[in-house]
Amino acid sequence: MLPLLASVIFAIAAARQLAAAEPMELRAAGFIDLRLAHGDDAVSWLDRGPGKTRLGGPESAGAQVAEVAAIVQARLTWDISAVAHVVAGAQQRPGVDAIESFLAYKPAPRQGLVVRAKAGAFFPPISLENTGLAWTSPYTLSSSALNSWVGEELRTIGVEGSAVRRSDAGEWSLTGAVFGFNDPVGSVLARRGWAIHDRETGLFGRLPLAPLAAFRPGGSAAGQANDVDPVAEIDGRVGWYAAGEWAENEGVRVRALVYDNRSNDRSFNGEQYAWHTRFGAIGGEVPIGDRIELVAQAMSGRTKMASPVVDNRFHAAFALASYAWDRHRLSARVERFTVKDRDRTGDDPNGERGRAWTAAYVFRPDDRQRLTIEALHVRSSRDARPRFGLPRRVDETLLQLSYRYFYDTR
Repeated sequence: MLPLLASVIFAIAAARQLAAAEPMELRAAGFIDLRLAHGDDAVSWLDRGPGKTRLGGPESAGAQVAEVAAIVQARLTWDISAVAHVVAGAQQRPGVDAIESFLAYKPAPRQGLVVRAKAGAFFPPISLENTGLAWTSPYTLSSSALNSWVGEELRTIGVEGSAVRRSDAGEWSLTGAVFGFNDPVGSVLARRGWAIHDRETGLFGRLPLAPLAAFRPGGSAAGQANDVDPVAEIDGRVGWYAAGEWAENEGVRVRALVYDNRSNDRSFNGEQYAWHTRFGAIGGEVPIGDRIELVAQAMSGRTKMASPVVDNRFHAAFALASYAWDRHRLSARVERFTVKDRDRTGDDPNGERGRAWTAAYVFRPDDRQRLTIEALHVRSSRDARPRFGLPRRVDETLLQLSYRYFYDTR
């Protein structure tokens, strides 16, 4: 964490220097999310259970403060801003955490070639769902399995640059980044599998795991903590990703990304293993008229730990359709996900396959309020469940009612 703290200190020092040259404009925006839910008996993965959803078992019923989110943006010059995304909530560990913290250089859009850059901690440009304030979705409460994993384990702690060319038809962009940390990324897909929810891991947070046999003395992953620290730096190596996007003025958007954390999968820091994870992601967004939107994404990759101890292929894809009118929105999403276990490690079966269906209705009585009703059904089969005395295949249903109140100091 020392390099991360150093980057924060650098950002503060840079902010003060830039603010001395020009008046600083400060803005804070966010929301409070009150949640009422009812789920099945399957205990949520957040409570180290087999469940695929955010709420399940004894914690699935009742009301709670699901999230308090704040985005603080300090405009240092016309082109440079410092941004911090902070959350608190009933299931946040620790109770208050930073999701993103970075400096951004973003000149005003114009014809021709423009260069943009980020430095700090931020999400890689993957999700086409999480386009709302504080990395939320305008369509549903729960993100797809694909983007739930992005929110859980993926965080760029480094530098990203983009070359953007705008024309009368739309905008082309090419993006590249180099980053450290994120060495354990991929471990959750192997140890727990995919999940579907709307909770992002903070920079100081951890992801809980079930007490697997592989973690015990003599196991294939002996010494691994029962939690994953997704932004740990373990091997001192630098990872990278590259992305391209075409955004048409009429709303059509196509995006592709290739990612490689380049971790040495034989490195271990005493409680966290490094995982070498590579994947490709592609997606698109198409509007039909003024009211209908279609969104689809797919991801395919491979993750390894102490190869050949763990060698998994993973795949996920979803398609979403949304219909909006006046202050209402109705959305439906279908998806599939798999983890294919390619190793022969007996105490650590990672294979799984599943599908999910989500339906959500959103009502915005005004700009400061949002009411959402969501029904989520997940059917999954996981090879490790019988070892806990559970059936291999589980069906889960989660019903949620969310009320969000938004604020903005602008």
